Amino acid sequence: MFLQEIMKQIVFRAGLTNGNVEDRVKLMLRPFLPNILQICTGASKVDWILDEFPLKHEINCQADYLDDLCIETSRCFDFVEYKVRSHIESRDKNQLKIYHNWKKKIESKDASVLLTQLKIIRSNCADPKNLIKHTNIINYLKKWEQELHKISKASIIYIAPDAYFKSLEKVDWPKPDIMIPFSQLPENIEDSVYKEEWGIIHKGLQEINEKSSQNYEKFLGPLRRECAIQVVENHKNDLVKPIKIAFSFNALKYPNYNAIYPDESKKGFYYHGKPFIYNGKQSEFKESKLMAPVSYETLEKRARS
Repeated sequence: MFLQEIMKQIVFRAGLTNGNVEDRVKLMLRPFLPNILQICTGASKVDWILDEFPLKHEINCQADYLDDLCIETSRCFDFVEYKVRSHIESRDKNQLKIYHNWKKKIESKDASVLLTQLKIIRSNCADPKNLIKHTNIINYLKKWEQELHKISKASIIYIAPDAYFKSLEKVDWPKPDIMIPFSQLPENIEDSVYKEEWGIIHKGLQEINEKSSQNYEKFLGPLRRECAIQVVENHKNDLVKPIKIAFSFNALKYPNYNAIYPDESKKGFYYHGKPFIYNGKQSEFKESKLMAPVSYETLEKRARS
């Protein structure tokens, strides 16, 4: 069957070329998105509005592009973002900040700010292609103009592998309002005319989810016993031992980390214990690239287990 072969290719490529896989997963999920949101959020009715919706930067007229904009009829606008990675990246933090910033703007006035910001972007377009694109989006969005002025609520919704949300839990970042792990996607969508096709897609997404979980446990889990053993070994002879360890989320199998001491001072170390030296002195890694700290005592227990 053609769709089965397509999903087989997508599953095979997951973890190899995640950018391409993410685009393909979006295409597979999009026709079912209103049904998914109704089932998973309890919304009575959801309409899909547009994909790749531009959200203007605060300081200039460049934009980030939201995966999907939806509307829960006369109640709420949904900012929907998809991931297929098992891990977070530093750019994800900025993306979440942008979505939360626009959510606040909608709540402080109403959703018409989405149309206003598009007009600002268009007025500053030098490229004819972008001018045409943003004009077309504005004209299309006018069909929702009444709802834009009536609604002053927005929700940030992420659909991603379970392992991605595990990674997200470990950092002190803004979080999505609603997190829909692949494992909680509905097995059946009876209201869809494509319910048989959804069964094939759902099966493929669960296979991607399993691969992501395996990658997370193998490469990313900061409480892996091997990782705990290494950190405890690094500090076994310290006169003053750290009380917490904050691991980097950018590294995979061998994460660098900050050691946090009782006086709240911090020192950076490479995975095998070499101090992180910057400008001739031991420094700390940027907190924006670190997960939430784990207690050193927890690592000691994990190392002994």
